Amino acid sequence: MSTDTTGRAGRGESRTPLDSKTFGNMLNTAQAAYLLHVSHDWLRDARRRKHDGPPWYWFGQRTIRYRREDIENYMKERLNWTPPDYGDEPAQD
Repeated sequence: MSTDTTGRAGRGESRTPLDSKTFGNMLNTAQAAYLLHVSHDWLRDARRRKHDGPPWYWFGQRTIRYRREDIENYMKERLNWTPPDYGDEPAQD
């Protein structure tokens, strides 16, 4: 009996084969949200809108997982991130 070990990557990425080592580092949405200090809703919105969120893997119809390595890389990439300057400074009195 064989099992499918291929997850569907989020954000339009191609399907990636996952080995047994990778499965040990998979996080559910609650765990990923805790590490990122964001809400479950934020992660869900990041997946649905495909905006600035960490890569995710989809198993079956309802199972979403994040690799711990991807979460850590996502945080490292944003250490020196600054919000864009929209040029609309508030008026100072």
